[in-house]
Amino acid sequence: MSDVRHAGTQRSAQGGPKEAPAEAQVTPLFSKDLANFAGKEGLMITVVYPPGSSDPIHRHNAHAFVYVLEGSIVMQVKGGKEVTLTPWPDLL
Repeated sequence: MSDVRHAGTQRSAQGGPKEAPAEAQVTPLFSKDLANFAGKEGLMITVVYPPGSSDPIHRHNAHAFVYVLEGSIVMQVKGGKEVTLTPWPDLL
């Protein structure tokens, strides 16, 4: 898997970036063992990023499917370009 970076965006009234607020809130929703893949599981979580927050560069040792419910998120896979994701219409 590749290293990734995520960041929310928000600007101050003067147009500059605001200071990063609190950390992201992660809530586990569902976990299921994958019958055809011994020792593997499917995991569903929600992650709420406060406006203007970001994650340090990190690694997912799994495949990730990202669906934005509200707002936007900027993501980048190591070696790739930044991509801004927004709710459902971006997937079409």
